[in-house]
Amino acid sequence: MTKTQKFRAKMLSEDPIGFKAYTAYRGAHQRCNNPKTHNYKWYGAKGVKLLLSKSEWVSWYKEQMALKGFTLDAKLNVDRSSNTGNYELGNIDLILQKENVAKSWTDTASHGGSLNSYNKAKRIQYNGKSYTISELALVIGISEIAMHHRVRNNLNLFSSDRIVKLGATIPYKGELKTVAQLVKILGVSERAIRERLKNGKPVDEKGVIGQPGKRIVWKGVEYASISEAARQSKSSRTTIYDYLKVQNDKAI
Repeated sequence: MTKTQKFRAKMLSEDPIGFKAYTAYRGAHQRCNNPKTHNYKWYGAKGVKLLLSKSEWVSWYKEQMALKGFTLDAKLNVDRSSNTGNYELGNIDLILQKENVAKSWTDTASHGGSLNSYNKAKRIQYNGKSYTISELALVIGISEIAMHHRVRNNLNLFSSDRIVKLGATIPYKGELKTVAQLVKILGVSERAIRERLKNGKPVDEKGVIGQPGKRIVWKGVEYASISEAARQSKSSRTTIYDYLKVQNDKAI
């Protein structure tokens, strides 16, 4: 264990709230002072400075947690009242992460053809419907933080490495379901579910490979599903799915 790791372990055991505050301080310090940090371009590069010492920050953070009744496991962010201002007393506030994510961005932008507008009313137009960031993140199956990042950086909605986070829930017939639950309900592979979400299509889209009631032919044998074909032919579901996607006329 390194000296830094030992210090953090000791601090976490002796003063967990202080450690939480210290972690937030380090994040702000990196954003403002380290050009190698991924979000430096939105802070230090724009002249945002951290004007509190570590002890001042930790003392303020603890005071705010006690004042607002936040628990140790609460996900918190230090928000600046003015986005052009510094991290200093009078311009910072300790708020819940979900509140910070929901803050409005006033610019209107175009987003990969799928996401057309995000305005002062905090509503996003997507597939003909209006959503808040939280609602749209739930529909697509990503975190609010990830959605917030895409909106701010004018990214396509489906540009992340993992479209649906592990354990994320997706609305289906008025209920929230995980990808694993949808696989069982719809009788399709996890890959198929993720592919539909990636392309902005309903998870139960009709007439696609693997849809319940649509039998498939793989290596000259008819199967009830891709999963059954993979299990009995000892082939991977990915291989079968990719083949059928190209040879879609073989789906019966």
